[in-house]
Amino acid sequence: MPGCDFMGQTELTALIRVILCAGWLLLSHFHAVAQWLDRFDGDLRSWSGDTSHFRITTEGRLALQAPAAGSSFIHRPYRYDSGDQRWTLWCRLDFAPSATNRLRFWLAMDRTDPASAEGYYIDIGENGSEDNWKLYARLGNRTVLLGQGVKGRLAGDPAECYFEISRQSDSSWTVGTDYSGGRNPLTESVLTDSLRLPISDAWLGIQCVYTDTRRDKFSFDDAGVSPPGRDTLAPHIIRADVIGNNKLRIQFDEPPTETTVSDTLNYFVPGIGHPFGSDPDTSNQSRILNFGKPFGLASTYTLRYTGLADSLGNSLSGLDSILFRTEDARAPRPGELLITEFLADPSPSVGLPEVEFVEIYNQSSDPLNLGGLRLGDASGLSAIFPESVLPAGSYLILCPLVDSLAYRAYGAVLGIQSFPALNNGGDEIRIVASDGSLMELLTFDLSWYDVSSKKDGGYSLELIRINQSCQGAASWATSGDPLGGTPGRANSRIDTTQDVTGPRLTDALAISIWEIRLIFDEAPDEALARELWRYTLDNGITLATADPDPSSARAWILVLNQPLQPGVEYRLRIGGLTDCLGNRSDTLRAVLSLPAEPSEGDILFNEVLFNPVTGGSDFIELYNTSPSSILLRGLFLANPSKSPIPVRITLDKILAPGDYLVLTPDPDQIIAQYPSGDSSRIFQADLPSIDDEGGSLVLSYPRAGRQERIDSFGFSKDWHHPLIKDENGVSLEKIRPDLSSGDPDHWQSASGTSGYGTPGRKNSQFLDSLSGPEKRPYHIHDRVVTPNGDGFRDYLSLEFDLDQAGYKIRAEVYDPSGFKVRELSQELVGPTEILSWGGDDDMGQILTSGNYILQIRLIHPEGRYRNYRELVVIDSGR
Repeated sequence: MPGCDFMGQTELTALIRVILCAGWLLLSHFHAVAQWLDRFDGDLRSWSGDTSHFRITTEGRLALQAPAAGSSFIHRPYRYDSGDQRWTLWCRLDFAPSATNRLRFWLAMDRTDPASAEGYYIDIGENGSEDNWKLYARLGNRTVLLGQGVKGRLAGDPAECYFEISRQSDSSWTVGTDYSGGRNPLTESVLTDSLRLPISDAWLGIQCVYTDTRRDKFSFDDAGVSPPGRDTLAPHIIRADVIGNNKLRIQFDEPPTETTVSDTLNYFVPGIGHPFGSDPDTSNQSRILNFGKPFGLASTYTLRYTGLADSLGNSLSGLDSILFRTEDARAPRPGELLITEFLADPSPSVGLPEVEFVEIYNQSSDPLNLGGLRLGDASGLSAIFPESVLPAGSYLILCPLVDSLAYRAYGAVLGIQSFPALNNGGDEIRIVASDGSLMELLTFDLSWYDVSSKKDGGYSLELIRINQSCQGAASWATSGDPLGGTPGRANSRIDTTQDVTGPRLTDALAISIWEIRLIFDEAPDEALARELWRYTLDNGITLATADPDPSSARAWILVLNQPLQPGVEYRLRIGGLTDCLGNRSDTLRAVLSLPAEPSEGDILFNEVLFNPVTGGSDFIELYNTSPSSILLRGLFLANPSKSPIPVRITLDKILAPGDYLVLTPDPDQIIAQYPSGDSSRIFQADLPSIDDEGGSLVLSYPRAGRQERIDSFGFSKDWHHPLIKDENGVSLEKIRPDLSSGDPDHWQSASGTSGYGTPGRKNSQFLDSLSGPEKRPYHIHDRVVTPNGDGFRDYLSLEFDLDQAGYKIRAEVYDPSGFKVRELSQELVGPTEILSWGGDDDMGQILTSGNYILQIRLIHPEGRYRNYRELVVIDSGR
């Protein structure tokens, strides 16, 4: 067959040879093509397969239009190059991909049956919410995953991406992607191919799998194959977008030369004319064309172009065109542009660029023209937004102009000059119209982060209740995305809970004789909350003013005309308040009284964690032993061994008689680590610095110009049970909250069964008060000691109930042979003291199991003494 030599053949034979030779030449040419790019601006004659299931749209795209649920596959041949190769494809799935609605892009297959073909393919679609692209190689019955993209990048609705995939020397692959709708791919992954499939004649294929509701929801563009580095194609315009009344942003598949791209005679729009200027854009693959005549709204235009050339001399000699459509955009009204996400502290990054951004969303049903708007914080405003249209239901990333390329791969971006620098700890974000009117406003602080470990940077805050954005912090949460945020797409956390109730009163505190502070579960409508007639207090008390508390959107301050009296209970009633959504409350009621000023011993330390786990926080638990309620605000905590300067407690919380309250810098971490605690009693507060070895704590109250001590004690890690080998994360608990804090015998390590801490609850080592037998002035709580740290019988407790003060106790432990193994005490004791022993000897070693004698001698200065002996049992497992 090669050579097609027909000499010496009959006419019929020659004719057959001619036909066969022509077929061979045609087939050779058919697979010899190693470079092509289909922009789908013509027909599908170059493709085979289920071509009747697809159509070319007026926008110049390939769209699936299948008759029913199933699978559609089209393919096109080319000569597979064992050296370098490059493939391109733009795809859009107007749904969130799944295992039943998915796309497979065959880069190279050795036959046109996708069920049996060997080759390479990109797969998109899986169960769950972490959809991404995956590159596979198939050889016989073996399928190998070569690599994959960032999880979740193709999980949205729609899922859109432009791929530029290169293979070098049959072994190394580079996958570039652009998820913004453009054609400026950034390298997302570099992979190694260990199989190196032996393919020569190949097909490129597009395979769609779909249910009935998705049979027309796939679209494609720019499908092609070429050898990289041997470009023979001229630049083409692949996208045109109207960004103002007379501006058109055009995007190229490769950078044209400056001479050809800036020549305005190379562009023409019928009915509009040639542009009068061509300005650089943020990328060398895009350009802004300025026309002298404005485009009409909601109209379709054709941009004709020619003469574009690249740096290799590939020039477009003919005429090409691309369609674009203008939208009927209008100026936004207040409330139509939502701030849906922002990153105030981008460092350290967990995946996103280290650049601040603010994401906005058009929740109206119309395209909105953003031209003339400005973005601001508490200190100033940005430069004016350029003319730009935000379609209905679309997101837009706002960021500094100089950093706009950093977010190009995440979605639509608008770079802004003089972008406001958001304060990490809290700030105001606002959008202002050209006339100065406020379009959107939110004020945030660190308390908006519901995951405390993510407050230090790299994670955005997301609006999780889209229809309840007016509720402030209650509608926001820390991003749960692995990248630290979801700029340009739907947020990672969505709360569909609908608020149908009005504000509820969570606290009413008399903070002085003239002031009452109200705390609601959500901010009440300000206009209604200012109306004094809504508040009623008994005992003849009337209101002077009702104003928001600047420190919290959920708090209000009532100023009274008459002072509150100590020891008197007041009943407060509030009627007819609503929240920002219009939900109305029933009559709210509270009982309050003027809190008492604390005296020494009224509030005692009851539990302390001073050596937390790595990355954890200290906590301090307080207990009110007095018969009166006490306001914590205004008390002070200090660790004199570290600093003489006390830390002021600013918590507006009343500690009721017999109640516990926990203070910690990180409540979320403490709640998560200690499930035996009570989260309703754990609050954020600054604490004095305490070393892991121990320290001292002083609780004080300012009175008459000096700090009056309420409680104090010094402690160290030696107070822990001797069997505790690692004290990190183990709290010290008082065995009874009314005991003095300064005696180490009154403290024990929290039990292991409680999780080594009980913040806000009765302590795991709590010892009920017991009366000793009538003939003996003490009671042994448990004669059997099992010192294994499990919280059960870990120590022996000797509780005294003496007839008078001043006794000195001598307590010693002897083994059965009469040898003294432990001296427990040689100290003066009070009438109701408690002596504890953890089953160890004088060297700190746990005794072996067996019976022991506890000898007790009480000596009084008046000459009286008493001797007692008790049998105790050690069960140490030794």
